[in-house]
Amino acid sequence: MTLETQPTAIKLAFPSTTEMGPGEVLSSATPTLSWKMVKDIYKFQVHVYDITDGRPAEDKPSIYFQDVREIWVYYGGEPKKPVVTHTIPAGTLKPGRTYAWRVVCQMSNYSYIGSTYRYFQIR
Repeated sequence: MTLETQPTAIKLAFPSTTEMGPGEVLSSATPTLSWKMVKDIYKFQVHVYDITDGRPAEDKPSIYFQDVREIWVYYGGEPKKPVVTHTIPAGTLKPGRTYAWRVVCQMSNYSYIGSTYRYFQIR
């Protein structure tokens, strides 16, 4: 199952269906997250939060964090890789739990911009 977000040139944003959980119910505990590349990105960071207890992700540390460095700043023109993906490794997510995830990007000027949260459950 692939969960997708669509960033814009100004900020990363998910489609408007990002209400607070519980989100899509997935049968796989190793979902592939995907988002579209935007200009002037140095790297992405994927953050996943366990929100089963109902507390918002903003109030918690991430249970999973990974730099996605396979895409580096491109020098003018369009990104070499228009869609970026990252698969959450086995053993990270547990059945019966609800998760939030987001992408934080480091811009080429070293500032950071984060997406809104997207929610899903593992069956």
